[in-house]
Amino acid sequence: MFVLTQKQSSATIPKNFKQLMVSLTWSAQIDFDLFAVYQTYAGAFGIVYYNDLGNLNAFPFIKLSGDDGIDQQKGEHEESLLISKLSDMKYVWICAWDYQNVIASKAGRFENTDLKATVVDNMNNQISIPLVDHTQGNTALIFIIDCSNLLTTTLINASKVTTLQGLNPNTLVKFLQENTTTGLI
Repeated sequence: MFVLTQKQSSATIPKNFKQLMVSLTWSAQIDFDLFAVYQTYAGAFGIVYYNDLGNLNAFPFIKLSGDDGIDQQKGEHEESLLISKLSDMKYVWICAWDYQNVIASKAGRFENTDLKATVVDNMNNQISIPLVDHTQGNTALIFIIDCSNLLTTTLINASKVTTLQGLNPNTLVKFLQENTTTGLI
């Protein structure tokens, strides 16, 4: 397993993968939620999250497993999403939020967690990407799938935590874009 232990560390994945599985794991007594925001080459944005689980066989070719960690029980929690195609995507941002605190516009609980993402391709190659920013906030950008180069697809440990004031898609996209264009890529 390859580990991207530092912010801005990166790894490439083959363009011809058949399927990627992204797993988010943590043990804290917190109901984190995995989600993905994407930008197509045409400039359109979308989100795969608890209210729109996506579709693996049609656009956006990303499907979320569902929700784990409900009722904030302590123990091993895992949520995952599958990706079957990235050819239409310029960027995919893999994120987690402390949803209750996003809705309440309160700081979240990322400061003392063992949250990490693991990416596994159909050849069983594994890349682990831990959240290394442990500041207080309710939304975390864990890593970026950068497809902007037509020859390579790159995973970048972005590890950036912020506090969203409610579920505002424009604010979320602005946060993601700022952390894609400020030296990460």
